[in-house]
Amino acid sequence: MKQGSTLFLRIVVFLIGIPFLPVCILGLSRLSPNSPYWQLPELSKLQYPILVGMYAAMIPFFLALY
Repeated sequence: MKQGSTLFLRIVVFLIGIPFLPVCILGLSRLSPNSPYWQLPELSKLQYPILVGMYAAMIPFFLALY
C-alpha cells in the first residue's frame, strides 16, 4: 500500500512540473530583450529585472518539486 501511494505522489508531482517546463523555456524566450514587446519606453528599463526574477523563481519551484 505504501509503495502504491508513493508512486502516485511521484506521478502527480511529475505531472505538475510538465506544464511549467515548456512555459519556462518557450514562454520566457518571448520576453527576450530583442522581442518587439519591449519596444515601449516604459518597459525597456524593466526587461532585465523581470527576466532575471522569472528565471530565478523557476529554480526554487523545481527544487521544491524534486
